[in-house]
Amino acid sequence: MLLDETNGSRDTWTLVYSSMDSALLQAELQRQPNEGYSALIKLVREYISQMKAAIGQPFLDENEEITFFRNIWPKFYSKLFYYQLVNNFESDCEGKSSETQVRLTQEAEQVIADYYEEHKEFWSYYRDNSELINAQFTRKYSNSCHLDPLSELLDREWATIAGYRAAWALAYGDFNDYLHRQKEFSAEASRRWEWHESLTAAGELIVALARKKSIYINGKPATIAQLKADWEHRYGIDLSNLHKLMYAGQIRKKDEAAFLTDLRVSFMDSGD
Repeated sequence: MLLDETNGSRDTWTLVYSSMDSALLQAELQRQPNEGYSALIKLVREYISQMKAAIGQPFLDENEEITFFRNIWPKFYSKLFYYQLVNNFESDCEGKSSETQVRLTQEAEQVIADYYEEHKEFWSYYRDNSELINAQFTRKYSNSCHLDPLSELLDREWATIAGYRAAWALAYGDFNDYLHRQKEFSAEASRRWEWHESLTAAGELIVALARKKSIYINGKPATIAQLKADWEHRYGIDLSNLHKLMYAGQIRKKDEAAFLTDLRVSFMDSGD
């Protein structure tokens, strides 16, 4: 059964939700690029099952029912809807031109805006924690909405129309943040980076990073060849003769890593 949320205790559903949040964060960090989100969607479904088992039914009274469908159900299902949205969006964008990806992003943003516009009044009350819509979070209310298709599609025991709408609103909020981050990433990727040091300096840094194992790719230390390729792509420079550059530098200089020495001096300089 639910515990009284007003007493400040960490009730069962909160513990389950916190556990899900941590598991999702770990899964996101381990997810490989272009892998999709099926594993995360499955994870959310598993925690939804745990949440249902922890809550139990019947509810003690209408207030407990409202608490569940207003404060708990949307939090779990919004995660499910969010990862489904992201998974479908990335699938649609895969292999598409940058122009097409921009168009798909704009279309997704319009869908989000349309949803909030359609449910503007409901979302305003829900976001402001108004009690005026509390009754909508009961199964009795949902069952009375005969003209709403959702009243026939949703599980009559485990879902309400209001809870469903609230979950989608929360999911669209997270999805909008995701789209914003993607746009920022694309803008950053389109910026022109310039390397204003010598090719030998680039070589020193690459070799040092590789030997120090400072950068990993898919769980394995990046090799000199991989770092060299990234450097060439990022800065538009030619490092095909990297080994010759490094060998020549070692012969000419007393300090085999002059650039790295300069970096250390710059770091230690407190003049700025």
